[in-house]
Amino acid sequence: MADSNNVSGAPSQQDAWLSRGASVLGVIAVLGNLLGVLVLGDIPEAYKPGQLESWLNDSLAHPGDAIDSAIYFTLGVLLMVPFAVALMKLVRGPLAGLAVLGAAFIVAGALINGSATMAPFVIIEQLQGPVAPDDPAFRATAFALLGWTVTMDAVFNALLGAGMILVGVAMWCDSAFGRIAGGWGVVAGVATMPVMFQPVSYGAAEWLAVAAPLWALWILWVSLRLWLLPKRTAA
Repeated sequence: MADSNNVSGAPSQQDAWLSRGASVLGVIAVLGNLLGVLVLGDIPEAYKPGQLESWLNDSLAHPGDAIDSAIYFTLGVLLMVPFAVALMKLVRGPLAGLAVLGAAFIVAGALINGSATMAPFVIIEQLQGPVAPDDPAFRATAFALLGWTVTMDAVFNALLGAGMILVGVAMWCDSAFGRIAGGWGVVAGVATMPVMFQPVSYGAAEWLAVAAPLWALWILWVSLRLWLLPKRTAA
């Protein structure tokens, strides 16, 4: 027998808790990524192509900032996983399937990126002890880890961009989220896609300064919609 809440479009109590929880996690995810950027002031070449040596040297010179940034980024990207999973269930309407696919892209990107963002922590806290920083083996391993990090960040941006486009289209057709969230998601997704070239293009890496605020503000807007969703639909 069909759930009358689902038929009428009103959320169940479970959906209410899910939407509120996803809202909070979305905000924390944005804050984590923001803090990750802010503490990199003395490490300006982080996540830039062809700058692995500068990134490593600056990280060793400012180990606290490098470690804090790694932790904040990891927290920020991994909290996007439950946020996106919640969208799979909460975005409805005729194109809900696109939201499921798009959210799956976001989840995959966040997990991939989260597996790499702790590399500066590994270099400073674990690699630096057994191996001296001026040892060629240390530098080669550190370069490999940082190269992996920037490459996985590029994959994250590709999947995040594609995911936001799909979720945005689905939201456009769902009155619970509306055309602002839908259109913004598409625009932010298109703007984010070029960052996939950051391992080989300095311009693409710099473009992140435009793309990141767009997708961060989209998550904040969607988080607000999620927080208001139970109250608004129950009225």
